[in-house]
Amino acid sequence: MTAPDRTIPAASEVPAASEVPAAPLGSSVPESPAPETVAGTVAPATEAAAAGRVEVLVRRLDRELAPPAYVQPSDAGADLVTAQDVTLAPGERAVVGTGLAIALPAGYAAFVHPRSGLAARHGVTVVNAPGTVDAGYRGEIKVVLINTDRSDPIT
Repeated sequence: MTAPDRTIPAASEVPAASEVPAAPLGSSVPESPAPETVAGTVAPATEAAAAGRVEVLVRRLDRELAPPAYVQPSDAGADLVTAQDVTLAPGERAVVGTGLAIALPAGYAAFVHPRSGLAARHGVTVVNAPGTVDAGYRGEIKVVLINTDRSDPIT
């Protein structure tokens, strides 16, 4: 059995959450009003939603950035990149854009978690971990990063 392609393509438009289709695992996904839909990493807000598969529309706000991608087929979430270069002094925090906007169906949320390797090797982590993206939010996903290292800046 081969792993499904989990690279997240861009959608040309992010519709209202009520327009995003959802279907149970193993069933066919209904036609989407947008040209592209992707399976994203989301956590259902209700038990009923936990049984289904959710299609998430993704809009890349900066086409020069790499799209979010799963490093391993078994990964629970896709890796994000920053849309801007930032240097954080020791103890400094900054709000950093990802260059992405998503459309989640009502009752769902997406979560931005810090990577343990970044924290262990570089001292950078997410301040409000996990960062929550609610279903009704349609703006750019931004992450509040902090440099926990006591002596070295992070670039």
